[in-house]
Amino acid sequence: MPINLELKAKVNSKDNIKSLLNDLGATFECKMVQVDTYFNVSKGRLKLREIDKKESQLIYYDRKESTTEMWSNYQIVKVDEPGRLKEVLAASNGIRVVVKKIRDLYMYENCRIHIDEVEGLGSFIELEVIHKDSETKTKELFKFIKEKLSAEIEENINESYSDLLLSKT
Repeated sequence: MPINLELKAKVNSKDNIKSLLNDLGATFECKMVQVDTYFNVSKGRLKLREIDKKESQLIYYDRKESTTEMWSNYQIVKVDEPGRLKEVLAASNGIRVVVKKIRDLYMYENCRIHIDEVEGLGSFIELEVIHKDSETKTKELFKFIKEKLSAEIEENINESYSDLLLSKT
């Protein structure tokens, strides 16, 4: 299973974060609308991600969300019939919550950087350093990017968007 080292945080200003990313040399990849439907599961998280109503993925991930270092194991499967899959998973497992967001995706080396506007929650940044080589190199890149963006990071969040939305209800 692939592994990421992750950070999620509230941000003071999306524009300032974007400016810092440009200064860092991060590459803007795209803007997208994502709808994540989370299903009830006994372990980890399972979501159907629909991207710009054109592409869909079934994503399973498992991570410890209470630690300062959030390591995530994940699997992603391309889905050709998202409507039918959603019906099957809703019938068999039940829908936990739906998260809607507008995401700007940046890349810096092997780090995906997301600037998200999450419906009902506000503005966030996510770092996902893809663990490729050694744990030390992964941690060094993570620390470097986090320090470069620290002036605009309001508070670290150790929960998924799904949990944050559910805690508001």
